[in-house]
Amino acid sequence: MLSDIALEYYEGGLSCSRCILKGCEEKYKIKISKDCLCACDGFRNGMGIGGCCGVLIACIMIIGIMCEDVSYYRLEMAERFNKELGNMNCCVLKGGAGCEKIILVSCNILEDIIKKGRKG
Repeated sequence: MLSDIALEYYEGGLSCSRCILKGCEEKYKIKISKDCLCACDGFRNGMGIGGCCGVLIACIMIIGIMCEDVSYYRLEMAERFNKELGNMNCCVLKGGAGCEKIILVSCNILEDIIKKGRKG
């Protein structure tokens, strides 16, 4: 499962958003550039201000890479994320769910979306 791979990266010290990208790279055999991974550092701790969760942003990045109808599936990702976790704000989420749960829930949603919307 994607969540197992991503959590392993997280436990190994990668940021929450980087672990999503690395997990997808491994599971789906896609290439994520070093620049793209470095860009994830800007999402850490809700873009450094406790704003939008970096895990959600990373999932939407993967949807952009892997799915046909990006507009539809990014909205589905955001809506399901918010419904299951109760918020999209990093500060609120870390105070409640914690990053491990956020990664687990997000990976499960993302896997489902990729199954439905995968390119090719």
